[in-house]
Amino acid sequence: MTEPIKTGVDVLREMCRIRVKKIMYAGMARDIGTDPESIVAFVEGRRMLSDDLLQKLTRYLLNGSSELDLDSKMLRSTNRAEPTAIGPGPPQCKRRTEPPPRYTPLPAAPGAKPKPRTRPGWLGEWF
Repeated sequence: MTEPIKTGVDVLREMCRIRVKKIMYAGMARDIGTDPESIVAFVEGRRMLSDDLLQKLTRYLLNGSSELDLDSKMLRSTNRAEPTAIGPGPPQCKRRTEPPPRYTPLPAAPGAKPKPRTRPGWLGEWF
C-alpha cells in the first residue's frame, strides 16, 4: 500500500493493485468492459476511470454487496432493509431501583473518551 486509504476509490485502487500484481486483471477488465491497460493506469494513478466503470468495478470486486456513492466517492452497503429480529428476544428481568445497602460508587476514571471506530473509505460506522 503506497498511500493511506481516504475514499472508496482508494479501496478499489488497492483491490485492483493486488490483482495487477498477481496478473489476474485481464479477465476483470473484460468483465467490466474496458481494456487491461486502463486498469494498470488506474492502479498507477495515471488515469481515472469513468463513473460507470467505477460502479461496474465496485460490483465486480465486492460481489454486489456494496456500491460507490459518486458524490462523496465513498463505499456504502447495498443492503437497505431494516434489521429484523430472529426471535422474541430475551425475557425482561426486574431491575433494582436502589443500590445494595453498602454500595459506594467509585469516582469516574480520568482520561480521554473513546472515539467511534470508522472504516477508511466507507460511509458510516462498522455496523
